[in-house]
Amino acid sequence: MEDPKCDILYEHMHYEKKTKLIRIAKEIYENINNNKINSWRCATIALRDKIKENLDFNEKGWHIIIGQKFGFFCTHEIYNALHFKLDHIEFLIFKHG
Repeated sequence: MEDPKCDILYEHMHYEKKTKLIRIAKEIYENINNNKINSWRCATIALRDKIKENLDFNEKGWHIIIGQKFGFFCTHEIYNALHFKLDHIEFLIFKHG
């Protein structure tokens, strides 16, 4: 299976952190497509938990929104926001608080 197309819609994040988040999202996305995760709700929970597991270890205050066709306005800490799309699924990850 080929990698899902990744479009960065908004980024204000260091390169290393951005690539790590996108890699994690792609792993979960591939599990959805390979039917290892059988529902959209289970997939979003798995993705959220995996991202938080990697981010919250050192830092608290991360927020994750997963969906399709949404807009947003948020306040975030400097270099801690990323909005990207894998095929048709959008991810908004930002830190505030």
